[in-house]
Amino acid sequence: MAVKCVVFDADGVVINFEYFTVKLEKKYGISHEKVQPFFNEKFNDCLIGKKDLKKEIQPHLKEWGWKKSADEFLEFWFKTEDRPNAKMISYIKKLHDQNIKTILATNQEKYRTKFMTKKMKFNEVFHEIISSADAKSKKPQQEFFSFIYKEIKQKYHFKKEDVVFWDDIEKNVTAGNEFGFQSFQYKTFNYFKKTMSSLFDKPSET
Repeated sequence: MAVKCVVFDADGVVINFEYFTVKLEKKYGISHEKVQPFFNEKFNDCLIGKKDLKKEIQPHLKEWGWKKSADEFLEFWFKTEDRPNAKMISYIKKLHDQNIKTILATNQEKYRTKFMTKKMKFNEVFHEIISSADAKSKKPQQEFFSFIYKEIKQKYHFKKEDVVFWDDIEKNVTAGNEFGFQSFQYKTFNYFKKTMSSLFDKPSET
């Protein structure tokens, strides 16, 4: 079975993820428990493009004890989570030498999507960057995978079975398999390499 396109999750796969709230508490004394209700509730509408994150988060900053602006809060958050997986980035670039298309598909609101694209320079790593804000839906919803595949099919004319999907969250992997992508759960980079080599000749490591 040919592999022509690999779709990657961001946090936990392409990014060495650690919640920014760990550093937020250390530096500003604002605990994860204090901010988590916002991310469990209102943030979900931001993820799918229904609400604007800056407007939604603004009323909460004062009650959290954040004394700066909403822009500065987002800047702190995004920079704290700017931790790309260097081995993975290198591997992805080598996939391009095999004429394999690569896509970043992430549950992300528009501001962090832009940060990833421009500041983290993921636009230089991936052929396409697709966020839940673009798709108006999020993993593990089938609508999200339909949106991704529509983009892939229109631009590259690939079949579903030509697409490999990697995510670190099991329910997203299950949803990817249900949609028809060859889907795998990311655990470690070595596991990723071993699995990829079983699908096709992997790029050589240097």
